[in-house]
Amino acid sequence: MNSMDLNRKLITYLVLGHCFIIAISNYLVQFPINIFGLDYTIGTFTFPIIVLATDLTVRLSNARNARKVIGFAFVPAFIISYIFADFRIAIASVLAYSIGQLLDVFVFSKVRDRVGDDGLNFCLLYTSPSPRD
Repeated sequence: MNSMDLNRKLITYLVLGHCFIIAISNYLVQFPINIFGLDYTIGTFTFPIIVLATDLTVRLSNARNARKVIGFAFVPAFIISYIFADFRIAIASVLAYSIGQLLDVFVFSKVRDRVGDDGLNFCLLYTSPSPRD
């Protein structure tokens, strides 16, 4: 299997995963819960999994493929959202997904280019005490 087939397969699985998470989140947004006196929906806790999937796409492949996944998932995500929720929620969900994920790819690609690929270096940069003279 060459790298082109591997990339195509990876992108296909990630698009399906994104659409599945969006569908589950849009269904679960209908169920409110109360935690420590604050009101949430269950969808609040499932949707952030997409951020993890997008970040893994950038790590496993590159930012270009991550943008492809977001673009390919846009229309199916809208259709799925429209099935599980009304039109306003479908529009809001897909726009929030697209804008949020494209910003995530853009910002963290720039951070990774500047700081380096090792996330530990980024963490140490901001958490270690400054050297003393």
